[in-house]
Amino acid sequence: MSINLDSILGEFAATEGDATRAFEAFKRIGRALGYDHAVADFSRGKAAARIAFHASTHPDKWRNEQSQLSLDQVLKDPIVHHLRSRVDPIFWSRRDYERAGLTQFYERFRDQGLGSGIALSVRGLNGETLSVGLSNSEQQETGDVIPVLQMGALYLSATAMFNRILIKAPDGELQNVESPAKLTQRELECLKWARAGKTGWEIATILGVSHGTSIFHMKNIMKKLNASNRTHAVMIAVDRGLID
Repeated sequence: MSINLDSILGEFAATEGDATRAFEAFKRIGRALGYDHAVADFSRGKAAARIAFHASTHPDKWRNEQSQLSLDQVLKDPIVHHLRSRVDPIFWSRRDYERAGLTQFYERFRDQGLGSGIALSVRGLNGETLSVGLSNSEQQETGDVIPVLQMGALYLSATAMFNRILIKAPDGELQNVESPAKLTQRELECLKWARAGKTGWEIATILGVSHGTSIFHMKNIMKKLNASNRTHAVMIAVDRGLID
């Protein structure tokens, strides 16, 4: 499987309405990137206990031991700390645990597929959070270009899952978190230039508007798409076919 925009969206195209199939697509993308294991957690609201969907390829031993950890132990984990406080991906390895003084903690789970990996959280405006991760038992060495490819693939995969995974409603039914977004022509133009890597100042110059106006449009776009940041908004727009 080659990793590009079309192949990733193609993997998720037939998964709408089925969280399990969406995770299977994520696993295939992970394997294509060279990772053996995948994990995904979708939660509603700010309460960490409100997990609406969980899936993992890690052994039962890992899940059992994870459930026995105290909240304090979980929050000290450098991956968890990163995912709770930031929206950029984290490439993690033994070094992150050594810096946190948690080498023994790292060794405890390394043989269960957690030697090194990449993880990311995507957040919605209403408190929804999707955390995804890919990992291997051993250290994975990457070149200068591969991390960029991995980050882009993970961003797009997480966004596609966020928009397609069904979350459990209070009555136990499943409902889609995606709602149609009606963007103005100017907002679509802003998105297209953001997709091309232009800054807010550059977009303002291209469109002949003030920098404040370009920021205003982007904030409206993020609100309409339920995006946590500009990159997230672009990924959602690409995923939904709003821009190429």
